[in-house]
Amino acid sequence: MVQTAHIDDEHAAVDVLVATVSDRLVAFRLGDVEQVLPAAAVAELPHAPAVVRGLLNLRGAPLPVIDLRVRLGLEGRAAHPDDHVLVCQVGGRSVGVWVDHAAAVRRLERTVVVPFDDGMPARHFAGAAMVADGVLLVSDVDSFLSAAETLELERALSEVAKDRRGV
Repeated sequence: MVQTAHIDDEHAAVDVLVATVSDRLVAFRLGDVEQVLPAAAVAELPHAPAVVRGLLNLRGAPLPVIDLRVRLGLEGRAAHPDDHVLVCQVGGRSVGVWVDHAAAVRRLERTVVVPFDDGMPARHFAGAAMVADGVLLVSDVDSFLSAAETLELERALSEVAKDRRGV
């Protein structure tokens, strides 16, 4: 996959992975996505933040999975065969982001992306672009977990690790 620029970089275009979440089109910069996995059953993670759907086993390592529907304040739903998990770096750790479907890679001209500023009510998004099939929201994956949620997640993961070691 091609590494991407942030929308405010000097490059003329940004390569993004477009995913659907409910009726929304959400773009993830390719540089933010380490891999795309088919959705699989997740194990419960007690004491995790409400936005964490659970844990996936990723090559022997626990991968916490954020439910993007819940993060965006949408109604959650049961897993569907078309669902995907995008492995991204969030807060310095690999985290899965559960989406309804990872649809396609698209190149966005930087000039069509309107950045959101502090005055716009657009938590979790860096900007938006009008595209042929609607409005494309450009995600800000670093905002998917707050500082408090990150601490809560780390504590929950520590408890799981202690339980596995028998401590």
